[in-house]
Amino acid sequence: MSSNPINIKKVAEMAGVSVASVSRTINGKDGVGKATRQKVLDTCKKLNYNPSLTARKLSSGKEVSVAILLSKNDTQLSPYVTLMYGYLLEELQKRGLAPEIVDHEEVDTISERASSCLVIAATEGDRRITSLREQNIPFVNIGKKIDGWWVAPDEFTGIRQITLDLINKGRRRVAFVVAEDSSDIEDNVRYLGYVSALETAGLPREAVIFEGRHFQSMHACSHFFRNPELLEKYDGFVCNSDEIALGILDAIQHQDRKVPQDIAVTGFDDLPVVSSNLTTVRQDLLHIAEKAAESLELAKKGVDPFGVVSPVVVISRQTA
Repeated sequence: MSSNPINIKKVAEMAGVSVASVSRTINGKDGVGKATRQKVLDTCKKLNYNPSLTARKLSSGKEVSVAILLSKNDTQLSPYVTLMYGYLLEELQKRGLAPEIVDHEEVDTISERASSCLVIAATEGDRRITSLREQNIPFVNIGKKIDGWWVAPDEFTGIRQITLDLINKGRRRVAFVVAEDSSDIEDNVRYLGYVSALETAGLPREAVIFEGRHFQSMHACSHFFRNPELLEKYDGFVCNSDEIALGILDAIQHQDRKVPQDIAVTGFDDLPVVSSNLTTVRQDLLHIAEKAAESLELAKKGVDPFGVVSPVVVISRQTA
C-alpha cells in the first residue's frame, strides 16, 4: 500500500499557493500576504504537518533557538508555564524559531545554546536579568515590567477592579493572599492594586502570607486548614493566583462556611478547566505571546526598548 508523504509541495498544492509561499511562511520570512500566510498555516494544521524545528536547529545552530527562561518559583509542569509555553511555541514557530525551556539556574549557559531569550516573570535586580545583560543576549521579559523590553498583563487594574467588586457587594474584611515565594509584597503589583481599592473605600489592608509556592494549591490549602481562624476573620480573599484561590476553596469545604455567602474568593490567571467556577482576572496569554515574539524580533535588531501592557478582564463566576 503506497502513501504520499506530506511535504512543502503537498501543502502548496492543497493550499493553492506556490511552494515559495509555503517555504517563506514556515520559515517566518517576509514577502507573503496575510491571507496567504494564514491559508498555509491552516493547511499545515489540517494535514498535521509540522516542519522539524529540531532539524532546522541542527542546521542553523543556536541562531534559531530561543531560550524560555523560568523563574526560581516555576517548573515546566506548573499550569501557567504549560499554557504560556504553548502560545509561545506557536508564535515562535511562525517565525522559524525553536524554543527551549531553560531552568533559572542555567541562565549563565544561554549564550552557548540560544541567540535570544524570553524571560518569565523577572523583576529588576533579578540575577537572570543581570546575567543576560552580561552575555549580551537580546531578551524580553514576560509578566513583569522592567527597564528594557517587557510584555505584562495589567495586573494593577485587574486586581483593583476585582477587589472593588467585592467591596461593592458588601465585603468589608478583605485580605490579600500570597505565597512566601513571591517577591517582597510591597513590590507586588497585584498587591498594590488591592491596596489602592481598599484605600479608595477607606478599609484596612491585610495580607495573608503562607509558606509555599504560588502555583501549588495544596500549600495554600494546608495553611488555611491549619489556621481555620482566618476563615472566621475575613469575608473575602483576593488571591495572587488561581492556584492559591483553589487551595483556599478546598480548605473551606472542611469548615462550616459557605462560598460565596460567608466568604468570597477570587484568583488571577483564569486557568482553563481548573478555574471554571472561580471568579478571577483573565490574562490574554495569546496577546502576550504575540507581543513577546514581536518585541523579541525588535530587540534582536537593536531597536530602543519599550514595554507592552496586555489588557485583562474580570470574570465573575460562582465564588464571589
